[in-house]
Amino acid sequence: MSLPNDKITPIPNDEPDAVPSLWNLRYEEIDANFGSLDQRQTTTEQTLSQAKGDKASLPARLDSIQQDIEGIRGEDPIVMSEKIDVLVEHGAQQIFTEHRGRVASTAITSAVAGDDSMDVESTAELVVGQHYLIASDGSSQIVRIREVLSSTRVTLEETLPSNVPAGAVLSRISGSEYVTADLDSSLVGYGGMIFVVGTATRVRAWIGGSWEDLVERRGGWEVPVGVRRFRVTGAVDRFALISALPISALRRPGNVSPSDGQPGLTTQPTLTGADYYALYAVPQKHRKFRVYDQSGAMIYEATETPSNGVPAVSHTVASGALAIESGYAWNYQDVNELDEEGAWSERTSFTTASVYIAAPSIIAPADGETEVQETPTIETSAFAVEPGTESDTHTRSGYRVRDADGNVLWSTQTSSYLTSIQVPAGIMEEGGKTYVIDAQHEGELYGWSAWSAAVTVTTAQRFAADVGEAGTQGFGVGIYPDTLPTGFTALSGHDDPASDNYGNYQYSDGSILCFIPAFYYRFGHTDSPRFADYGANALDIVGMGAFADQNAAALEGYALHRAFIDGGAVKQGFFVDKYLNSKSAGNDAGVSVKGGVPISLTTSTRYTRSDGMTGCTGILADAVTLSRARGAGFNCASVFMYSALALLSKAHGQSATSTTYCAWYDGTGTTNYPKGCNSSLADVDDAGVTFESAGDSGTADKPKAGSGTPFAKTTHNGQSCGVADVNGSMWQTALGITTPGSSGTSTTNVANGDCYVLKESVALADLTAGFGGATDAWGDATALGANYDAQAGILPWGSTTGAAYFGNGANQVFSSDPDGQGWLRTACGIPATTDAISAEGTNLFGQDYCYQYNRENLFVLCAGYWGYASGAGVFSRNWNYGRSYSNRSYGFRAAAYGS
Repeated sequence: MSLPNDKITPIPNDEPDAVPSLWNLRYEEIDANFGSLDQRQTTTEQTLSQAKGDKASLPARLDSIQQDIEGIRGEDPIVMSEKIDVLVEHGAQQIFTEHRGRVASTAITSAVAGDDSMDVESTAELVVGQHYLIASDGSSQIVRIREVLSSTRVTLEETLPSNVPAGAVLSRISGSEYVTADLDSSLVGYGGMIFVVGTATRVRAWIGGSWEDLVERRGGWEVPVGVRRFRVTGAVDRFALISALPISALRRPGNVSPSDGQPGLTTQPTLTGADYYALYAVPQKHRKFRVYDQSGAMIYEATETPSNGVPAVSHTVASGALAIESGYAWNYQDVNELDEEGAWSERTSFTTASVYIAAPSIIAPADGETEVQETPTIETSAFAVEPGTESDTHTRSGYRVRDADGNVLWSTQTSSYLTSIQVPAGIMEEGGKTYVIDAQHEGELYGWSAWSAAVTVTTAQRFAADVGEAGTQGFGVGIYPDTLPTGFTALSGHDDPASDNYGNYQYSDGSILCFIPAFYYRFGHTDSPRFADYGANALDIVGMGAFADQNAAALEGYALHRAFIDGGAVKQGFFVDKYLNSKSAGNDAGVSVKGGVPISLTTSTRYTRSDGMTGCTGILADAVTLSRARGAGFNCASVFMYSALALLSKAHGQSATSTTYCAWYDGTGTTNYPKGCNSSLADVDDAGVTFESAGDSGTADKPKAGSGTPFAKTTHNGQSCGVADVNGSMWQTALGITTPGSSGTSTTNVANGDCYVLKESVALADLTAGFGGATDAWGDATALGANYDAQAGILPWGSTTGAAYFGNGANQVFSSDPDGQGWLRTACGIPATTDAISAEGTNLFGQDYCYQYNRENLFVLCAGYWGYASGAGVFSRNWNYGRSYSNRSYGFRAAAYGS
């Protein structure tokens, strides 16, 4: 600021020039004062000019600031004190607020679906390129102005998806959403924070041509640098944006734990600082930790780097660095990727204990492990005390799982699982997500250890296939969880439980198959929610993800079904033909297609027969030849698979409460099982279920594959996505259990209950149709010994022959043993004891047929056939036939395992 007179008029001076030694010191002081006053005035004017900003005066500027603050406070205030940490950390360059009442709106007079123009009362306040909401009847849709054509008409960037009713308005705010105008670039030049009063649940920003979610933090949302437009979902009352000042590249650090002065720590404490936060969102390069002794000398330094993009927060001091019964101090510093160093945190102190419980280490899962399933087992090292000369009793262990941001998703302190525990289902999600796991031990005398060093794991893209929940939509089939085997493709809707194609896949020859996910089952457990109704026959089924392994399942009374063990490995599930097999176009294989004429394993010319097909002679063994001919990995479905389908049906019926997701459901329990073709192209229990004749001249009663109407009533799970024709239609051959033969055609009765069951180490797909060869499904005792295990007395009826039916009063029908012969009986569909069958059977098991017999070269039959009436069903078994038999009513379906 200049003085009124730049120069003082000099007094006439006729005297000689003054010399410094004669100057009057008072004049010198006055001159210096004038210079100082001039500089101060200039500085004051500049400060006031900056303070006024774009306002005419300083009072006007203060009024504006006061209005902004009132806008933040409001009737339901965003209290400034609650946000003071943000202001302190990053300053407030400017505060932008907006009330609901400040947002202009205009009525819409005409807007038609499919049109990109709109008529409004006034376009005066509309801005090209901005987003606006069309609000009507409590709903809204968002549009963007492309051009203002007149005072009452605009065009939009995209056509309207629907008509706009009368009374609608165009505004940046509606009952459920709010969009800002483009904010001034100076306001958001350094990013900032958004806070909302109302019931906002989501804040997004217009980034790169689309609305992207912002990161929520401390009750607000972080604003990236330079983003100018925002959209809030919810009942928004007022909106505030606090923009950041470039006052510091990195957040001021602060020690979190151990707390200042904390005593009794281990010699390997975990040092934890505040969350990393950089003002400009520059990623962390590393966090440096230091420990000092009581003299102040640094004795330990370590650096932690981000893991999987997650900034480092903590560090566990290495073994040997610290001593017991000693005092220390520590602090840390953050460095970002631009090598900008933050301030060191203030030092805080701690003291180590004389005796303490050693922090455990995580043995499993391994640090960095990928493809982790939903319920991994956490295993720790053994309990230990430091120093090792001391002792204590291990009383409890603590476990926790955190997400990549450090949020604790699950934690427990337990005395039951001291060195291992399984993470419950529902905590970890599939999709390659990152989780952090750690644990701690507690001693009776010395208390809790420090937390272990954390391990970071990544989940599988897809967890173990899920068989679903009995009684609900989609139960009994599922999504194949891995890369599909060669030749398989997923049908549209295969991943939607509401679709008829859920869990359905197609092979390259056109065959349709259902994927049956692996499961555990148990019968008659008192903990079953169905025990009160079904007692010893209450059936519970859970997916593979429910337990870490078979041992863990057995502790809860569950057993893994044998159908999911093949070639020495536990499988995710199996593919099984949806339909009984009909002839391929080349007459050399079986195919699973709806409406096909099923192949009869016979020589009779009155039936569509296997005789004459490539490699076939019209006998039951043709089922193996024709199944394998489809492609690598295929074979005739096993007796284990038929048992699995039957158990799924039984569990579904016990859990269903209506026909909504179980079309064959019967609340009375009288006919609560799948219906089928078992009585002249109809079902004996439900005359409304009918079938289409296959047209074979031998009989009109043989049905086409999958021709039942209503179709869902004929599937194993009462839904259109299920396996069809599991009750009647045709007897269906099943591999997996047999008896030795003296030749390939011998059918002599075996007067005992001894059989051979396929070894778990043998792959079903490797079995061939011959007799006596290394891979043949039949042979003498020596030949069978290579692929089968002898099971003396596995058929509980022994030498008894003749008809019986499943169910005998309230007696338990199938064993729930997790291993041994009882487990194998259930796997094969064999009753647990002879007390489980009777002359009439029970409605609970459909009065399904169990023909007691045993003969050489056994090839067990399942499901019954078109004339078997109530004896047909998912549990129906016939033990009376061998590989060389031939019959019009015998058919088959193929199956395959994936990974």
